[in-house]
Amino acid sequence: LALIAPAIADGATQPTIDSTLVMYEANGARQFEQPLGVAIDAGHDEIVVANTGLGRIEFFGRDGRPHGFFVHRITDALGVERDGLPRHVAATADGRILVTDTWATYVDVCDFRGHSLARITLPAPDDRIDGGNGPGAIAVGYDGRVLVASRGKTGRVHVFSPEGERLHTWGAPGTAPGQLASIT
Repeated sequence: LALIAPAIADGATQPTIDSTLVMYEANGARQFEQPLGVAIDAGHDEIVVANTGLGRIEFFGRDGRPHGFFVHRITDALGVERDGLPRHVAATADGRILVTDTWATYVDVCDFRGHSLARITLPAPDDRIDGGNGPGAIAVGYDGRVLVASRGKTGRVHVFSPEGERLHTWGAPGTAPGQLASIT
């Protein structure tokens, strides 16, 4: 996995590669196991990785050096807290880390230590993980709005305010032009 920290030069319209680091093993320890999500936390000048196979959210500097990590914990459908399988991450301007997890029916809003501060809940049927539904890819817009794609074949993108209030949903399921399915 190559971690790339893009930097926009003055007046440039395309990002340039500032640094690249490829890591797998260091001192005999596994660094990555099925990392699925990556985000840039511009406020802290860090790269955030959802290291899915190890159940961790990891933080790296622009030079690719590790800054720390936390194990992502979720509360499952039975109310039991357990280690999760984080899939996607995004960072807000105020430093909150948004995490979607294989086992969670919600978007977890965390601080940098991994403490859950809030949850963003999707509307039905995307509020369930059975049948392949649940929150998937996630992004934060320039205005702070949070966009969460549904994982299943429902093919929708849910838009939330920076405070987590649902604003609207768009997308229609299918494979024809203009339709969405199984967004990753």
